[in-house]
Amino acid sequence: MDDKGFTIKDFFFFKKMYTPVFITLFYWLCLFCIVLVGIGILFSSFQSFEMSFGAGLFGIFSGIIFILTNIILARLGFELISILFKINSNLEKLVSSHSSISSLDNKTDQDSV
Repeated sequence: MDDKGFTIKDFFFFKKMYTPVFITLFYWLCLFCIVLVGIGILFSSFQSFEMSFGAGLFGIFSGIIFILTNIILARLGFELISILFKINSNLEKLVSSHSSISSLDNKTDQDSV
């Protein structure tokens, strides 16, 4: 968000992007859920030790691998989404700088005539 503040026109005509603010919040929520599920897998693996040692050990390793791989995959996914918004921001800057340059060129052309 910028200094202009929130206007209804910006909201309905997509003049500003508000999603990047929510992406960070949603990313932390996903990390919390991933860790919570991973810890659930770890604790449920302790019950597997009653059946066999190998099943319990497999549960512990699968819980750790679940947490690590899903944290990395979540990070990659959210970075790709963030890259799209950065591209949009850079394109807006490019268009605004190009339009200011072209308006200066038009003004100097009119002054020389």
